[in-house]
This record gives sequence, C-alpha cells and structure tokens, in this order.
Amino acid sequence: MKFEDLFLEAASDRQKEYMKNYQAKKKAQKRAEQAAEFEDEVRNDVFMTMEEPEEKYTLDNLNGRIVDLQLRNGQSVKGIVQKPRDFVLDKNALRIIDLKQFRTLMIPKMWVISGKVGDQEIVVNSKKNDSSLARGESKKVKGSNNNVYTVTHKPSGEWTCTCPAYAWKKGDCKHITRVKRGEEQ
Repeated sequence: MKFEDLFLEAASDRQKEYMKNYQAKKKAQKRAEQAAEFEDEVRNDVFMTMEEPEEKYTLDNLNGRIVDLQLRNGQSVKGIVQKPRDFVLDKNALRIIDLKQFRTLMIPKMWVISGKVGDQEIVVNSKKNDSSLARGESKKVKGSNNNVYTVTHKPSGEWTCTCPAYAWKKGDCKHITRVKRGEEQ
C-alpha cells in the first residue's frame, strides 16, 4: 500500500470514530431533553390535580400524592398517583408514575393490598367486614383442594398461614390475602 492510501484509511477511521462520538452525544442530549420534558409534565400534572389533604386516605382520594403500595404479587410500587385519562378506568385503576423507572403504570385497585402516603396508612378496604382479623386472632380457611388451613394475625402484626405455599413464599399466601381483603367467609 502506498502512503497516501494508508493516510486516507486512517483519516477515514478517525472520521468514523468522530461520527460515532457525535451521534452518541446527540442521543444523550436528546434523552436528557426528554427526561426534562417528562419531569415538567409530571410536575404540572401533579400540582394541577392536587387536592386538599383529608383525614384518611383511600384508593379513591390519592390523586397527586406520592404513595408506596404493596401489591398482591408481592411487588411494591412507589410513585405519584394521577387521574386516569380514560374515564372508564377511573373507578377501577390507579394511574401511577413510577419514580424508580420513570414510566406510567395502570394498576387495578383490586391488586393493592396495603399502602402508605408518607407515614399515614391507606385504607384499602374501607368496608368493615367481620371476616378481617384483629391482632391475636386466628381463622380457619378452606383451601382449593378442600383442605383447611389456619390464618393467624399475630399480636406483633405478622400474618401466618399453615398452608404449604406460605412456607415456601416470602410474602403472603392467597389465604392471607383473602382474609386481609375480607373476601374469606
């Protein structure tokens, strides 16, 4: 190869590297602009829809609040609650902007087991039902194969069950979830 060919090839490699760096910088700049726009949109939506604080929070009066929710599948979600844009979902779901992943989630209200707004507990099931347990009480629950299990709400606040799933899972089994929600008779 001639010297001129080597020079042109080296220049071509430098140009490619320059273009690659330039494109990476442009992408990063665009992502930063999108993040800033998203943050402004969230801030505007939240502050425009905030309501006056009420005595007790329920799943229906959380609009504009930062919540920490525990879901049936054992996951927790921390985010800002917004009014759903679709009026059909207004009664059945929460529109939450996830603060960890910066994405919008639609969470059915029936998936929520418990939650907090700051230090204040959210009343998930506002209907007082005889089947929910006070601390220190136990209840017999029928399983899916007609086995009978005992769900206990210990004085410390911990929930336990005698079913095999509770022994294997780290969170609540379906029997505890049903008793907490007042669905088990």
